[in-house]
Amino acid sequence: MLRFFRLSIFIIFSVAAFTQLSFSQARLTLTPAFEPFYHGVASGDPTHEKVIIWTRCTPDTGVSGNLDVYWQMATDTNFTNVVNFGYTQALPENDYTVKVDVCGLQPNTWYYYMFQNNGKNSITGRTRTAPLPTSDNDSARFAVVSCASWEHGFFNAYQNIADRNEVDAVVHVGDYIYEYGVGQYSSNIAGRTYEPTNEIITESDYRVRHSLYKLDNQLKRCHQMFPFINVWDDHEFADNSWKGGANNHQSNEGSWYVRKNNSVNAYYEWIPIRRPDLADTFRIFRNFKWGKLMNLVMLDSRIYDRSEQDGSKANDTTHHLLGPYQMNWMLQQLSDTSAKWKVIGNQVMFAPFKAFGAILNDDQWDGYEIERKRVENHIVNNNIKNVVVLTGDIHTSWANDIPGSNYNSSSGAGSVGVEFVGTSVTSKSMPFSIGVNLIKSFNPHMKYINLVDHGYYTLDVKKNKVQADYRFLAVDKISNTETSGESWYVNGTESFLRKANAQVAAPKVSAPIPSLFPNNFVPFAKVEREIHVTTAQNNPLSIAVIPNAPACPAIGLQIIENPVYGTAVAVNNKDVLYTPIHNYSGYDTVLTLVCQTANPTECDTIPVLLQVTAVTKADTVNVSLTSGQVYSNCKGFDDLFSTNVAVSYEGAYTGSVSISNDSCISYTPLSTFCGYEEVYLIGCENSQATVCDTVLYIFRVGLPVVKDVATISVKQNDTIIYCIQYNDLESGVASSQVIVQPNIGNLNFINDTCFSYTSSATGQTVFVATGCDNCNVQNCDTIEVQLNIVPEFSTQTFTFSGSGGTAIPICYSFDEVNQPFNNVNIIKKTNALIQVQSDTCFNYYAPNGYKGVDTVYAIACNSNSPTNCDTVRLIIYVGVSSIKTNDDDFAMLGIYPNPFVDGLVLQYYNYKQTELECNIFDASGRRIKHQILKSNSIGLQHTLIRTDELSTGSYIIELRDKNNSYRRQLVKQ
Repeated sequence: MLRFFRLSIFIIFSVAAFTQLSFSQARLTLTPAFEPFYHGVASGDPTHEKVIIWTRCTPDTGVSGNLDVYWQMATDTNFTNVVNFGYTQALPENDYTVKVDVCGLQPNTWYYYMFQNNGKNSITGRTRTAPLPTSDNDSARFAVVSCASWEHGFFNAYQNIADRNEVDAVVHVGDYIYEYGVGQYSSNIAGRTYEPTNEIITESDYRVRHSLYKLDNQLKRCHQMFPFINVWDDHEFADNSWKGGANNHQSNEGSWYVRKNNSVNAYYEWIPIRRPDLADTFRIFRNFKWGKLMNLVMLDSRIYDRSEQDGSKANDTTHHLLGPYQMNWMLQQLSDTSAKWKVIGNQVMFAPFKAFGAILNDDQWDGYEIERKRVENHIVNNNIKNVVVLTGDIHTSWANDIPGSNYNSSSGAGSVGVEFVGTSVTSKSMPFSIGVNLIKSFNPHMKYINLVDHGYYTLDVKKNKVQADYRFLAVDKISNTETSGESWYVNGTESFLRKANAQVAAPKVSAPIPSLFPNNFVPFAKVEREIHVTTAQNNPLSIAVIPNAPACPAIGLQIIENPVYGTAVAVNNKDVLYTPIHNYSGYDTVLTLVCQTANPTECDTIPVLLQVTAVTKADTVNVSLTSGQVYSNCKGFDDLFSTNVAVSYEGAYTGSVSISNDSCISYTPLSTFCGYEEVYLIGCENSQATVCDTVLYIFRVGLPVVKDVATISVKQNDTIIYCIQYNDLESGVASSQVIVQPNIGNLNFINDTCFSYTSSATGQTVFVATGCDNCNVQNCDTIEVQLNIVPEFSTQTFTFSGSGGTAIPICYSFDEVNQPFNNVNIIKKTNALIQVQSDTCFNYYAPNGYKGVDTVYAIACNSNSPTNCDTVRLIIYVGVSSIKTNDDDFAMLGIYPNPFVDGLVLQYYNYKQTELECNIFDASGRRIKHQILKSNSIGLQHTLIRTDELSTGSYIIELRDKNNSYRRQLVKQ
């Protein structure tokens, strides 16, 4: 941070006073829909084949121990093309944060990723890889940010980066968090209060502060959209820190080494960053190749080997900013000729900033002049071109030439490189009372200075030039209104700055933007910790232990313990083929070992728990007899393997049974018996493990024909075709006739079992049909068909909109039929996918890229007598505007959670100041809650509806204005 000296009467530094302002925006919210991944997702440190992905899995209250977390990465938002997947654990010793270094990726490619715990998915993150180091790529684009003080305002800069959607990655050069307690760092914006409220010193303090930042919706969105490349500055530790201490670390605050270690541990837990050297705890400096275009060299000019700030030692060879090890490493990076541009990510200003030759800030490279000279001499002596330095720290914007010993400020000759210094995201600026022109007169290599505004700059890197476009945003309110600062560039054949006439017109990122909310219906590729499967008796089963998707490192399985009651074989190094022994039913286990091929190899034991169910076959014989008639038949025991079978029977209490040839039965009922008789013929194998099979004979003796009754609902003036099932005729129907005609409508038989019926007037009518078989002793069956002719009803219409390839939630209600529904049918004409959620909700998936209007019908019928039905028309606009848009006062974005317990969160967008009506209806359609929602602002709105008074059950919630309404079915648990 700034460590300015006051120089006589010429230069005076003053601190701007911030006024307390009032805002209606909530500081942060824990939306149940995000559980347990409240902090969102993030990615970072992209290489041409790897990228870090990050999240935090927050345990429920009272839960301790490790949490299972699955992850997957794909090339599409629907995760139909998974390219890698895996399993890890959120550990309490890592503050339940999760970081995965995903490998095996393609260079220069956008990817999507998500996490899962206990069946709940995180939001989808988007990230990308760098080009191959040998790739002759033409361009790259980055947002460069620094210095985000929570109490000094809203993170509009992060939101603007996400909304512009035009960079490859975000480069953060430090002060991601601040260590101060509430009110210790000047004033604060209302509603932006630090947690914890004290200055952070312990590991727990640093963790809580990082957690606070990651709950900010604007920062979360930026992390969700782009990979970050981070280094720390001083405030991740304490103000003006160095290797052995800090200006803001006092003797009564304990050991500096312990505090520094606390900060580093929390930083590596909460930031998506790769440790460059596991054996070097405090190392963060590392580099990233972006094809042949750029080598991004990220330095630590803060705590790795920095000596305490002391301007009088600027030329002392023992007074270090980088230290010998890091300095030698950086100079090697500058000498690397494989990339055209050498871009240095650095915390403090590199270019000189002096007045009358005196150092103004010994915290920057001015205070370590001997090390800066070594860098400059290395550049000049080795004829190194195209050096660009990226800087933060001082909360103001600058564009500087880096002057060599023979620098000419008019022509730029003698400049050894250029430097772009970015302002703060929010941290307070440090105005100079002497003005910009006087600063430039002392420092003519400084070409652009802005001492007031906050924001960031975009760095556009091309083969022929590098340009920085400065962008400024408000911090005292949530706003995406952007003000353009100046733009400066350096040509590829020069080493000095030129002013640009316009900002670079960059295209949007072509990869689709991920949703703000989780999608729990996305399929997940994972190796379950324990696999439960069920198979039928005598049925071999292939069990997919490892998903059919690429994995890096590669994984495979072996069987380490065979089942007891069958055999198991590993197939294709990922599946298990299990074959139970003949006719076995019960439980069995296959123990597998799943290992990854990384060095060192990591393995996990995955048990496959099987339930083999007994097969219930149609081993039942129905027989109709007259009293005294003899029946003989042979029915084999088809579930028995052996022919050495002992046969017995049970039943025949009113008749006689004889058995012959092991499976043949003869039954004679009593001449006076009339009714049903059941006889169980039981065969058992004569083996050590006895296995038995049963054939059930059901004799219907001397009974008259049983009349079945069927009820059908028909719409007025409709024609239906219906087929009768004569279920008392075992051998099938041979002839059929109508013995009672309906008195409403026309009936025509198509064949012996099917008829067509055309209704006329409404009401009820009946017809009776009889069917008989062609057995020697003929059997007949009678069916009575009751017809309910119901009037036609009007059809409601609901309208929805969304994009192809993503889920469009569809919810509706039936107003002409009451629950419970006997059935609900969905009728669609296109090849869209319907994923049913409930009787009145489904997810609609149109093909990716499809644009048009689709109409879907939902038909619900209840179980009343007579049956009533209702139809709703669902018009879905896919990738096109709906007919009615200009008159809409609001757009509904979502109602969460579902199911709910004690409250609902409504998220909607106001196009104008409006008054909305919120109604909740119970399952019978009775309105039980009414609330008026007034909003004096335009934009995104969140409203909490308390539901403590509602009992468990199903409800319809409605949000409406004078023109439109939105309904959704919800369930309270």
